[in-house]
Amino acid sequence: MQTGKLKMINIISAIYLFLSLAFCFRLDKYNKVVQSLQDNHLNDLQILAANNGEAVIMFLLALVLVICAIPLFILLIKYTCSNGESVGDWVLTILLLILIIIAVYFIIHLIYIPIFKILLRVVLAGGVVLGIITSSD
Repeated sequence: MQTGKLKMINIISAIYLFLSLAFCFRLDKYNKVVQSLQDNHLNDLQILAANNGEAVIMFLLALVLVICAIPLFILLIKYTCSNGESVGDWVLTILLLILIIIAVYFIIHLIYIPIFKILLRVVLAGGVVLGIITSSD
């Protein structure tokens, strides 16, 4: 029988997995929009500004989801180690941990191609421009 804290962590994990799955579907759909923008020869800044900056919002949401996975992962292990009373508790925890790892992998994979690459190019170009401006003073 699960304790209250372990049961709550399992419920939070399930909610996290549901939100991550929904986000991955939305991100995959948005990546197709970004690809069409690239096919229309928009530059990186125009792509980032398109749809009210949705690319930046998607990146930030991905970052939040990946960061939230870390304490969730730790709490699952901690409360199962201290409160896991049955084999079922351990099986559920291992399953949730594996699913969280898979969710984080897909979030990182989907955000990297192409949104993170675009953000990285813009940040690097901005750094170069800033470096040129400050070195000429």
